[in-house]
Amino acid sequence: MKVSSLLGLLLSAVATTAIHAADLSQKGTEEFGFSLGIGDNFSTSFKGGNVSEDIKFVSLMFDWGKVFKELSRERSFQLSVEGAATYAEQEGEGRWAISATPLFIYNFKKTKRTIVFTEAGLGLLYTTLDPAQFGSQIDFLVQAGIGFRYRLANDRFFRFSYRYQHISNGGLDEDNEGIDSNFLIFGISFSR
Repeated sequence: MKVSSLLGLLLSAVATTAIHAADLSQKGTEEFGFSLGIGDNFSTSFKGGNVSEDIKFVSLMFDWGKVFKELSRERSFQLSVEGAATYAEQEGEGRWAISATPLFIYNFKKTKRTIVFTEAGLGLLYTTLDPAQFGSQIDFLVQAGIGFRYRLANDRFFRFSYRYQHISNGGLDEDNEGIDSNFLIFGISFSR
């Protein structure tokens, strides 16, 4: 699957969806979105480190969330659930993964059009990746990142974020080298 095809699907969703506007700092506001993530793993040298094989990722993500705590007119906490379908290329071979992750998001406004956010979550992942010493196909997915939303219209946002991602079986298998990756994520979200 090519990145241009996924980007076209994402942009067509923007053109066909309409929802009533809401402020992402108000309790009860809902947000859903579509994102495309592009990632690459990196190797560390510490004990119990991670796999050394080169792995590249392209993820199509869908999320739904709700503001559960309004801290001020400018800041809020949001809980989101994200599902992802991922194509991975491991040493030239195609692999895939599916995941579900609850994410805690801290929103804070910087300007009238821009909302900066941080996010972190722990989820589950099923994958066909099989680098040496990796362990199992069912794994934990730890994620943390920072990004911003740019308001395109009252109810639509362009999202961009950086996300660190760690995949590991958490010691449930004797082989437990993880996969650490950096992701850039682009997407569109809608609020109501």
